[in-house]
Amino acid sequence: MSLLHDGSGPDQPYDDEALYVADSVALPSQFQTVGELAMSALRMGDVAFSLAALVKLLTWIADLLGDPLQGAAPLARESVGEWVGNDDLRRQLDVEASRLRYSSVRIIKLRELIAAEEISRFRRLGGVADSGRDPG
Repeated sequence: MSLLHDGSGPDQPYDDEALYVADSVALPSQFQTVGELAMSALRMGDVAFSLAALVKLLTWIADLLGDPLQGAAPLARESVGEWVGNDDLRRQLDVEASRLRYSSVRIIKLRELIAAEEISRFRRLGGVADSGRDPG
């Protein structure tokens, strides 16, 4: 997973590659880290996208700390734990990575609850909540 985003906005999904290089394609002039993207989305009132970006960041950190889960991005196969010779310390890194993954799951659930609350509030105000957009 890349920690860079080309700043093209919340409608663009994350990609596993930081850059695409092609002869006919210009590189974006500005990149944002996932944390910066989360803050930008929050400033625009897009709580769901901000939380989705933070989940990506937590997952990336977890994969970098400990043994990655099955199906993790290729970059995640190299971890801090691989450089630590002490088995006890390596296991502790895995514990911390697991805690971050668990936090990611909890944030996803909170994001779902927040979205449901927003839809309910919008409907109570007489609106129709169906943008068709999935922020992550």
